[in-house]
Amino acid sequence: EGLRADGSASRLQPSLVANDEVIQAFETLRQAISKGPEATLALCRRIAGRVSAHDYTEIRLLTETYNVIDYFQSDKRPLTSSVQASCEVQQ
Repeated sequence: EGLRADGSASRLQPSLVANDEVIQAFETLRQAISKGPEATLALCRRIAGRVSAHDYTEIRLLTETYNVIDYFQSDKRPLTSSVQASCEVQQ
C-alpha cells in the first residue's frame, strides 16, 4: 500500500508491483516475502522507485488475513495485518 503525507493509504496498482496482472503481482510479493526480509525490502524499494512521481511518501508491503464471507458481504477490514517491509519514497 502507498501512504500519503496526510496519513491516508491506498492499495497500489499491480503494474507498480510487477505488471498489469494481479496474480503475477501477488506472486512477486509472495516470493519476495518467502525469501526473507532483505528480498522484501529490496522489492519495497523497487516499488517506491516506481511511485516517485505519485503523491506517496511511504510504501508498505503487508500480509493480511480476511474473513472471505464477511469481505464479500461488505466488511472489508482485515482480521490481521502485518507489515513485511516499509520504505520511504524518494522525491
